[in-house]
Amino acid sequence: MEIDNSYEVLVYGGTVAGITAALAAARSGRKTILIERSNHFGGMVASGLGLVDSLRENAFGGIHTEFLSEIRNFYEAQYGPDSDQYNLTLGGRFMEPSTSEKILDEMIAVEANLQAFKQLELIEVIKEDNIVISSRYQDRVNKNTILIQHKASIDGTYEGDFAAAAGVNYR
Repeated sequence: MEIDNSYEVLVYGGTVAGITAALAAARSGRKTILIERSNHFGGMVASGLGLVDSLRENAFGGIHTEFLSEIRNFYEAQYGPDSDQYNLTLGGRFMEPSTSEKILDEMIAVEANLQAFKQLELIEVIKEDNIVISSRYQDRVNKNTILIQHKASIDGTYEGDFAAAAGVNYR
């Protein structure tokens, strides 16, 4: 897949929050790009933390509920509805990190308005009159530099990398 030069929404950070933001933007008809620095989407739930932080089913809704449903569907199809593996998910809230990554990758892949790329590292955020208009990335594999224009940007990282690069005040 080739990167376009212009998007309505750019999300930097392939954490669950970043993916959720990208999916929501794409599903509302916005041409969206999701960029992750590493080689994996999903953040902590796809790299070691195999649980969702709440045991209350009514604590979440929307895309998060869809994700939990897909986790349940995976374990039910793979092992059966009466299996220990399915029952130990506690409604989809506990899962293997590889399963989380697989489900999130599938959710990303089916969105027509969403392009997603891994291994792109933020180099700079470009502003005009204190408004973010674009950002530049380096492909961590081939070292090429990519400039992407966007009307809106969302920082989906844990550390606020995009916001810091944009000069957003923080303490």
